[in-house]
Amino acid sequence: MKKILSLVLAMLMIISMVPAVFAADASESDYQAAIEYLKALELYKGTTDGDAADELVERYQMALFTARMVTGRVDKAYWETDVNDSGFTDIDALDAEGLGGVTYAAQQGIVNGIGGGEFAPFDNVTYRDAIVMIVRALGFNYPTGYPWSYINKARELGVLDGITGVTYTVEVKREVIAQLLYNAINAEIKGETIAATVFGVEETIVMVTASPDGIVYDVLSSRTNKDKM
Repeated sequence: MKKILSLVLAMLMIISMVPAVFAADASESDYQAAIEYLKALELYKGTTDGDAADELVERYQMALFTARMVTGRVDKAYWETDVNDSGFTDIDALDAEGLGGVTYAAQQGIVNGIGGGEFAPFDNVTYRDAIVMIVRALGFNYPTGYPWSYINKARELGVLDGITGVTYTVEVKREVIAQLLYNAINAEIKGETIAATVFGVEETIVMVTASPDGIVYDVLSSRTNKDKM
C-alpha cells in the first residue's frame, strides 16, 4: 500500500567548514523546496532558463500546470494536438502542447475563460485566478461566489500555506505557482492526495544544506510508481 507523502526538510550546518552566520544567495527563491520537489516529479517545467522562479506565468501555462497535476501526465507529447476543442476562439496561436493543455482544462471545467468565447491565453495569470483553477482541478466548483468561494476553499485545504505577501489581484510568479501546486497535490481530500494516487509518491526527501555560497536544495529520494501509469 502506498505511503502518504512525507516531506522532510533538514538543515545541515557544518560548523567547522562554514561561518556560524551566513546569508543565503539573494537569488534563491523562498519557495525553492517546493520547486525542487515538483522538478523531481517533472511537473515544474516549461522554460529553458533554469528554474525561472521570478518569471510571471501566462494563463495557458497555468492551465497546462493544472492538467499535468490532475493527470500525472508530464510528457509533452501527451498534450500535443492541432485540434481546438476548447470552445475558445483565441487559442489557436498556442503551440501544440499549450493547445492540448487548455483544451483539457476547458473540457474539465478547470477554466471558463474571460467571456465572449475568449481565454486570453497569453495574459499573465493573477494569484486569484491561479487559485480558482487549482481548486476546480481538485474537484470543487462554485457557480456563484467567484473568487471568494474558491479562495476560502483553498485556505481550508491548505493550498495557500507558506505563501505570504501576495495580493489576490497581482500577476503571479512561477515560484508562487510552485508552492500552490505543491500544496495542492499534498492536500488530503477524502483521505487521499494527488501525490499518492496520481503520482504514486511514496516518499520524497528534500535536503536543505547550508554552505558559504548560500542554500543548496537536493532531492535525495523520490520513489514513485508513475512509470506504471
